[in-house]
Amino acid sequence: KKTIIRILVTGLFTGAVMLWQYAYNFLGAKQEEKAAATFTLFIFFQLFNAFNCRKLGGESVFSGFGKNKIMPWTFAATFTVHVVIVQAAYKPFGVAPMSAALWLKCALTAFSVIAVSEIFKLFYRAAQKRSERDRASESVSKKFTFFGRINKNQSKA
Repeated sequence: KKTIIRILVTGLFTGAVMLWQYAYNFLGAKQEEKAAATFTLFIFFQLFNAFNCRKLGGESVFSGFGKNKIMPWTFAATFTVHVVIVQAAYKPFGVAPMSAALWLKCALTAFSVIAVSEIFKLFYRAAQKRSERDRASESVSKKFTFFGRINKNQSKA
């Protein structure tokens, strides 16, 4: 259930930002860069979301980051191919090369999907701790109630 909610939150966030860029061009792309900016933003969201998928539980995406040697290479290869497509082989894809500033804006905007996921996990961990505390206090109160009944029954006898 938690994983489905996280997928929905991430998907809705990504979709909203993509639509916002498409409709309002909040990244400030020039007219000829708009298609490339939207395309790049989508690709970057997917790349950063791949890091989110490393840790599906409540654990932070940054824990054990250096242990997976394949992930950074995959990220770098995908990023490089995308840069080549947008900056050099752009005509077949119907995009135009982008400025360095726009690349940076796309990367920083897409990185926000990791922040959204980490905030979700923070709330999840807090709810999980509260649930554990509630179960522990219920268990303790049941024991006291049980022992209280035994003592009352023994005193009547």
